[in-house]
Formats: sequence, C-alpha cells, structure tokens
Amino acid sequence: MFTEERYADTVKRVKISENNTLFFISLIEHKTKVDYNVSMQLLRYMVYIWEDYEKEMERAHKGITKTRDFKYPPILPIVYYEGSGEWTAVRNFQDRVFLPEVFGAFTPRFLYKLIQLHKYSMEDLVDKNDELSFVMLINRLQGTEEFREMNLPDR
Repeated sequence: MFTEERYADTVKRVKISENNTLFFISLIEHKTKVDYNVSMQLLRYMVYIWEDYEKEMERAHKGITKTRDFKYPPILPIVYYEGSGEWTAVRNFQDRVFLPEVFGAFTPRFLYKLIQLHKYSMEDLVDKNDELSFVMLINRLQGTEEFREMNLPDR
C-alpha cells in the first residue's frame, strides 16, 4: 500500500477487528518547522492511499469498488511537530480554500491530529513508559549530556 514514488513519513494499516476486515490507516507526517501547506500535502497523501487501496481491492475482487457497499478505510492524518515554537498552521483543510462559507459543501473537509513534542516534559514522557513516548523522548534529546541527566529507570 502506498507506492514508492509517494513519500509520506509513516503510513500504517491498523487492524481493529479479529477478522482483518475492519482497520484504519494512520498517516504520520513529521515537521521540524511550521508548514502552512501541510493540509494539502496530507490530502494528496490520503488520495494516494485510497487509490492504492482501491487497486488492491480490485486485484483481490474484480469490480468490488463499483458496488454500492464498497467503502474506503478511514485515515487518521497526524502531524508530529518537533519544533520549539507554537504550531500556527490551520488544521482544517477548508481554511486553505477561498470562500469556505460559500463553497464549503463542495470542498474537502478534514482535520489532522497535531502532536507537539515541546508540549511534553521529559518527565512526562519517561513516566508514560510506552514505545511512542520513548520515541518522542529520543526526538527531544539535543545531546548526550541531556540523555545522562534524564535518570531513566533501569528497565
């Protein structure tokens, strides 16, 4: 899923049912500075993901995408912001299009989840004791001295 010529940072299929039929896709884009066009970038990636999904389903079940009951999987777009300043870009794609109050019904509308690394203290991340917090913690480190000062638990 999501062919090589398309470069999102992370695309994962997350199974939420035992029979492998119900899942969602997380799309994670990393940013070190505010990117005011990230919503367009995410929209483009979302369309690529759905196109790839459609092709995958057609290979498995010819004609399925033309049926009434065919559905595309939900995508959770996430921006993982590692910058030190506040994120000031809009999070609703419609806010990047002229006259949303007039043409809103005809314009794609979605929000992305924003994770701002600087909003978490080192202690918060250590206390969470999970894999995502560990990755966030590593991303917060600026040098070996900071690593030594963290007093990580032995485990």
